[in-house]
Amino acid sequence: MANLTGLHQDEQNPQFEPLQVWRDFNTCWLALGQKQKDLTQDAIRYRIPDSNLLPVMTIQAMVDELIRLCDSIEQHGLVDYDRGVWEEEITNVFSQCLDLLPPDNSNQAEQAYPSARPG
Repeated sequence: MANLTGLHQDEQNPQFEPLQVWRDFNTCWLALGQKQKDLTQDAIRYRIPDSNLLPVMTIQAMVDELIRLCDSIEQHGLVDYDRGVWEEEITNVFSQCLDLLPPDNSNQAEQAYPSARPG
């Protein structure tokens, strides 16, 4: 996969900046993980459901897919370096989020805080 995109090597085209592509990719993943963690902490703190929370199974599937991606590009030196996926940081923030949630739920906030449901 990395060979097809050229993200594993320095490119001479000044409009193509692989390092920036990797930074943007990693920043998006980290931002999503941090947002989920913040929403989860707020739902717990204020005991209110939040419809923006991703289900546990979705988060786990995303992390599993990211790990599969990392396994496939690691041979190119594209894992846990500036040029590549920041696997450890990304999986860490999602693990922190999952640690806050009950293990088997599809709508965490409503199941964790049934008294907070409207109506």
